[in-house]
Amino acid sequence: MPVKRTGPIVAAIIVALFAAMLVQALVTNPRFEWNVVWKYLFNENVLEGIKYTLLLTVISMVIAIILAVVLAVMRKSINPVLRGVSPIYNPHDYSEYYCADWRSLPSRQDASDPARCYSTAPNRRLAAIHSG
Repeated sequence: MPVKRTGPIVAAIIVALFAAMLVQALVTNPRFEWNVVWKYLFNENVLEGIKYTLLLTVISMVIAIILAVVLAVMRKSINPVLRGVSPIYNPHDYSEYYCADWRSLPSRQDASDPARCYSTAPNRRLAAIHSG
């Protein structure tokens, strides 16, 4: 029979109490002046700002996805120049490591212990990443 852990239950109760206190403060505090909030919430300038924010978010996501695909193709390329340039964007990329302990990224000790981690990268890259 498993041991009951009371810590997560107590933490959930505390978080629920804080959430209830927040909702109660939002609803009952007269200084929020909800009529003013609703008046300006759908104001033309506010809606225009929301529109531009969402547009910039979509544009930046498209640019990021295109850049990520290009860098991924460069990293898998047979051309050594493209492979060499692709890590410049993210020099601390640990995706080339495979560790026996999947719960943590490799540390300096893991990299020196071949029984725990090994790399598909050349040894010079392994040394460069873990040198600081």
